[in-house]
Amino acid sequence: MYGIKEIAQVLNVSDKTIRRRIKELNIKESAIDKSTGRKLFSEESLLLLEKSFRQPLDSSLDNAQTATRQGLDSLDNAEKSFNDERLDSLDNDKTMPRQEEKDPVLSLLEKQLETLQEQLNQKDKQIQDLSTLLSREQELNRHNQLQIEDLNKRLLTYTPKEEDNSFSENEVIQEVNTNEKNTEQKKSFWERLFKH
Repeated sequence: MYGIKEIAQVLNVSDKTIRRRIKELNIKESAIDKSTGRKLFSEESLLLLEKSFRQPLDSSLDNAQTATRQGLDSLDNAEKSFNDERLDSLDNDKTMPRQEEKDPVLSLLEKQLETLQEQLNQKDKQIQDLSTLLSREQELNRHNQLQIEDLNKRLLTYTPKEEDNSFSENEVIQEVNTNEKNTEQKKSFWERLFKH
């Protein structure tokens, strides 16, 4: 593919002359460089231009030359449309990743996502279980606290009954009597003998 400047250099004429001759011969560009916007021409277009400079242009071109030019033009157009389609497909290939390259990465990411989701669900269940246990413990603690408060109130307001006191006095009397007996038994044999 040749730009106008390259054709002018090859044919040793000015750019302006090449443009005029392209227009006179009705030569269509084969492609356009998308990055620079330059018109590009095929090898056949270059040969046609070279041939036109070797013989003067005549307004009455014979049928053979006209047919040749039309054939070359149609060839240029076909090549241009083919090149345009190819450039478009190359652009699409660059922007869209290939399916074969995408599948392993996607499947790996999907597996990782599933694993992380399972772990998250397990953690949620553990948190729920711990929350349930904590509320049970708090309820049990409240219940025990209430019982302790109730017992403290009862102890503070407790007054012993008379019967209870009498029982305690009888117990004390019995214990004193038991102590006296034990003391007598502990006296030596001689003390007991002389005491009577």
